[in-house]
Amino acid sequence: MKKLSIALAIVLLIGTVFAIDTFDLLGGKSIAAAESAAVSSVTVSGEGKISIKPDIAFVQLGVDTKNIDATVAQSQNKDTMLKVMEALKAQGIKDEEITTVQYNIFQTYDYTVPAVDGQNPPMIYQVTNSVKVTLRDINTVGKVIDAASAAGSNVINSIAFDSTQKEQVYLDALKLAMNSAKGKATAIMTTFDKKPGVPFKVFESGYNPGPVYSNVEMLKTADASTPIQSGELEIIANVSVEYQY
Repeated sequence: MKKLSIALAIVLLIGTVFAIDTFDLLGGKSIAAAESAAVSSVTVSGEGKISIKPDIAFVQLGVDTKNIDATVAQSQNKDTMLKVMEALKAQGIKDEEITTVQYNIFQTYDYTVPAVDGQNPPMIYQVTNSVKVTLRDINTVGKVIDAASAAGSNVINSIAFDSTQKEQVYLDALKLAMNSAKGKATAIMTTFDKKPGVPFKVFESGYNPGPVYSNVEMLKTADASTPIQSGELEIIANVSVEYQY
C-alpha cells in the first residue's frame, strides 16, 4: 500500500511539471518568467524657464538717532519716525502695509569725536527704528523714498521687487520642463524605434526665486529723479523623468 502511494505521488509530480512546460510551450508565461523579465528604461532631465516682471515692492527704511542721553535719543527717534509715518500715509500707504521690523537701543562709541591722548571716544546711545513698506505699485518706489527722506528718514536698508504670480508661473514652467524632458526622450528612443509613453517616474526639483534686490548704495548717490529699475524674476522648474519600454 505504501509503495502504491509513493508511485501515485511521483505520477502527480511528473504531471504537474508536464503541465507547466506545456503552458510555456503554448505561449503562456509563468510567474517566475514574469518576475525575471528585463525592463528597459530611459531617464532624461527637463528644464523650463519663464521671466516675469515684478508687480510688488518692499522697501525697508527707518530712522537712526544718537545722543549721550538714552531718553533724548529715544524721544528724537520717536518724533522723527512719526513724521516719516505721516509722510508714508500721505502717499496712500495703508497701516497694514507698514510693518516694524527692527527697534534697537544700544551703546556705542561716538566716533565723530576725535580720540584724545589715546583714549576711547565717549559713549553714546543709538536708537534704530526700521519698517518694511509694501508697495502694490512698483512705479511709486522712488517717490515714496523721497517723501520718507524729506520727513527725516536717514536709513534705507533694502529695496526688493517680487511677484504675486510666482506660484502660477512656476506651474507653467513645470509644463515646459516636462515637454523638454519628453522631447529628449523622443530623440533618444526613436534611434531604436521606440516612443515615450506615460512616464514611469517623475522627480521635481524646482527653483522658486526670492525677491530681486535693488542696489541701495547706488540709490544713495543717485539723483532723486533717477528711476529705480525693478529688473525681472526668472522662474525655473527642473524635472527628471523615467520612461520604460
